[in-house]
Amino acid sequence: MSVTNSFEVSVSDITGTSATITWTPSTSEDGNTVLYLLTINGVDYPSENAFGYGTTKYITNLERNTDYEVVVTARAQNTYKTKESTASFTTTNDYPVHPDITVLEAKLITPDSQYFPGQLNVTFSEELVNFDIDKWAAVDYEITNYSIYNSSVSSSVLSEENYNALADNKTGYLLIEYNGVVYQLNYEVILETN
Repeated sequence: MSVTNSFEVSVSDITGTSATITWTPSTSEDGNTVLYLLTINGVDYPSENAFGYGTTKYITNLERNTDYEVVVTARAQNTYKTKESTASFTTTNDYPVHPDITVLEAKLITPDSQYFPGQLNVTFSEELVNFDIDKWAAVDYEITNYSIYNSSVSSSVLSEENYNALADNKTGYLLIEYNGVVYQLNYEVILETN
């Protein structure tokens, strides 16, 4: 006797570090119990060779922005005949939002301004002594050269290409570390001439 029907694997609730894996129940020809083994990128989950009941697993401790292949093996309990089904997914690059620290404003100073022309200034709701900046991104490039003030940061003069991309798209984010946890602060840019 063997596992007869094919079954579908689906992935839902994907975050930066977790996902829910669900599969349709399989059956064996003689109606015997079917057990399942979940493998993620070649590693048995939660432990090696642990076939078990159920058709849903909530997976944690995944890496952000990473491709994963899931293989679910159904095995008839009496004959050990198996059938596999696979699915793939990619974790997101999102981080949790801090409950209190926010970006109050993000000003992109126009190139014809008298002060800080072509620079991006971001002001926070809290002083920078309380958290660390891990990454500062504007549109799809990282700002690595900037000055830190009491509760704000100011980029060096952006290249024309990066300035235009930001003036066009008007979005970015910062990754901050607070008490050992990394949070994402999104911002919308306003153009300012002074």
